[in-house]
Amino acid sequence: MHPDMCQHIRARCRLEHHSSSNCEAKEVKREEILQGQEGTFTCSALQPFTVYSVTISLLPRTILYTWLLTTKETVPDKPENLLMDVSTGSLRWKALPSCKGEIIGYQLNITTMRAEDGSFLGFSQELVNQSVSEYVPPNQRAGRKYLVTVQGLTAAGAGAAAELEFKTYIQGPWPVSAVSVVVVVVLLIPLSAGILWFVLSRRKKALPSKAEEDHYTELQPYENVHEGNYCVMETFLEKDAGKCGQAGEPSPKPLPVLESSGESKQ
Repeated sequence: MHPDMCQHIRARCRLEHHSSSNCEAKEVKREEILQGQEGTFTCSALQPFTVYSVTISLLPRTILYTWLLTTKETVPDKPENLLMDVSTGSLRWKALPSCKGEIIGYQLNITTMRAEDGSFLGFSQELVNQSVSEYVPPNQRAGRKYLVTVQGLTAAGAGAAAELEFKTYIQGPWPVSAVSVVVVVVLLIPLSAGILWFVLSRRKKALPSKAEEDHYTELQPYENVHEGNYCVMETFLEKDAGKCGQAGEPSPKPLPVLESSGESKQ
């Protein structure tokens, strides 16, 4: 390249896109005229894990070459909203976006202490993958205090730690006797309701209704009878079987019926 041409070389850098679609990147656009064949061009205020383009051109409009470059990853920010669900004993946090580097997992440091005096009992470290945002520390016991830190991990290392201290109130499982009592009570409730319904329905059937009582017996006074006459009581099974007569008169007895033997006497 002719030395005079080097006096008209321009370098330019600009933002192309962020490596993660969930992250925003600030616009960067910088141009500089290079001086001499060994000119140095610096593009500052770049964000980590972001794609930029660098273009070298010869004025006025001749592009010599262009290339894309991705800035290095850095450690992530600390996780947000680290909470303890006391009903389940699980830790929860908001998943980190891959803005400063690809999140490859989380590191949990758990320190166990006595709740009464804070004396040290143990320490454990757990690693979970990037899709996990909930974790139940094992072997939790009532009367213990725990100090937990959660850090995001990228290829650059562990980021800032979110910290939480909590006490456990988790009780052991119900004893077998308590479970048995609950099961028996649950079974007896519908059984008792069924027995009560059966007794009430049978009692209702045993009592005659008002219409049945009116139909069962009725007094039938006869017309055009003198004083002292009497009336008999009719039932719905023997209707019209009663007869009225004079008071003091016995009812006539039915005559005996003679059966023929089939042969006449000589």
